[in-house]
Amino acid sequence: MILQASLNCYSLAKKKETETIKKYNKQISNRNIMKKIFSTLAIATALFAGYSAYNTQKNNELTDIALANVEALAASDEGTTPTETWQVGKKTITKTIHYTKEDGWEWSVKLNVWLFEGEVSEAEPDSTWTETTTTSFDCCRKLGNLKSCSYEEC
Repeated sequence: MILQASLNCYSLAKKKETETIKKYNKQISNRNIMKKIFSTLAIATALFAGYSAYNTQKNNELTDIALANVEALAASDEGTTPTETWQVGKKTITKTIHYTKEDGWEWSVKLNVWLFEGEVSEAEPDSTWTETTTTSFDCCRKLGNLKSCSYEEC
């Protein structure tokens, strides 16, 4: 009977050891599968990045604006004279603004008309006054005797 119990214990221990070995082998197999998947993803990412970099360098075309800038810089370096010449001029802007104190009336600067309660009106309020402001500033006009001008174009 002791021998039988001993054999049963040995058999249970062997069975337990076999199950443990199977679990361990399955874990190793799962790790190997994960390593293969990770390696494949890393290789695919590296290939995609390399291909993108290659295409970026391959399609290195300049836009029309960039080409015009390069040509302008090259022309100024070669000592050629610019084709445009400038003159300094004066620009004057005059605005007339209409006012009233009557309710419902307002002057639309954008439309240059009177509005009554938000609607364009052909009539005018009874009492109005105007203020006119004039602003003058220097500006650049083409076809002068200067090679450059630092003001904005008129």
